[in-house]
Amino acid sequence: MQSFEQVKEVMQRDYKENNFCTVVAIACAFNWSAGKAHRLMKKHGRPHRKGPSWRDFKKAVEAAGEKAGREVTFTRQFDGLTINRLRKERPNGTYIVGVRGHALCLKDGEFMDWTADTAGRRKIIGSMSGGGVAIIN
Repeated sequence: MQSFEQVKEVMQRDYKENNFCTVVAIACAFNWSAGKAHRLMKKHGRPHRKGPSWRDFKKAVEAAGEKAGREVTFTRQFDGLTINRLRKERPNGTYIVGVRGHALCLKDGEFMDWTADTAGRRKIIGSMSGGGVAIIN
């Protein structure tokens, strides 16, 4: 397993990538390497140096859950709340959260994302084709 910082470094240094928040979210949520998450996202339609559609991202998250033997549940119950509110209400667990134009992993109350300083104020949106939050069990 790579830490968030390691995933970020590998994506920038080795893959010459940017706009890879979805790759980081999957790698951190499932304790995968950057390469494994990158390959999965590419297989599910993520263009080089660009983010995927929410529909493709949802399919990739579902595939990651299946591959990892973990249950993934998409919910809109948190739509409109800030990520900080989700963190307070659910301090334990693993979540992939969709906000406008961005995705991040919230794991046991810690943001796995480069926007960690400001992410908490962002509102969760009902993206990911039916759910703004993926709960990873």
